[in-house]
Amino acid sequence: AGMVLTRELNSANDNPLFSHEEGRAYHTGNFMGNHVSAAADYLRIAISSSMNLVDRQIQLLLEGTSGLPHNLGYPESIPPGFGLKSLGITASALAAEAQFLASPVSLLSRPTESGNQDVVSMGTVSARKLAEQADLMAHIVAHGLVVASQAWEIAGRTASAPDAREQSLQQVVRWVRQRVPLVRDNQSLGMELHSLAQELKTVSLTQVIRE
Repeated sequence: AGMVLTRELNSANDNPLFSHEEGRAYHTGNFMGNHVSAAADYLRIAISSSMNLVDRQIQLLLEGTSGLPHNLGYPESIPPGFGLKSLGITASALAAEAQFLASPVSLLSRPTESGNQDVVSMGTVSARKLAEQADLMAHIVAHGLVVASQAWEIAGRTASAPDAREQSLQQVVRWVRQRVPLVRDNQSLGMELHSLAQELKTVSLTQVIRE
């Protein structure tokens, strides 16, 4: 998708290219901008599939079927709280909305401008929906990291001599904990999750592990 978008943004498509050095305008007559909308369509389908996977992983951790407490409620809480139940509900809603946004936009072309524009690429609409979906992806990944970190800590994964994989996971958990607290009692995490999601748009977990 990156290759397609780079090529199209640097090509003469609907509009001519102007060369200041040569004093020329290059017209190609290729009035077909569907490549951008098709690339954005593909990315939205891929994102939706990934979000479905994250949602399922979250639900499995919250179902209490792997020896962990139901909804990852903190074991020592009295009375027992709701744990991270609300994160599971939100994750399902995010995945469902992303699935709605995955519908292909490039198929919705309509003639316009009194028939002068016989085929409209819909690239702008598809790209805008992609931006909305990317934001949803950042939020569900934030939810997934918080759920996984809670599960890791409740399971007592604090090996005295961790291997390389466990060291990497511990680094991620520490990074998450600096931003979102361990949930022992019922509490709102809305602002913390939103802030974490915004940070995930510019920071990769590979960077977190390397640091």
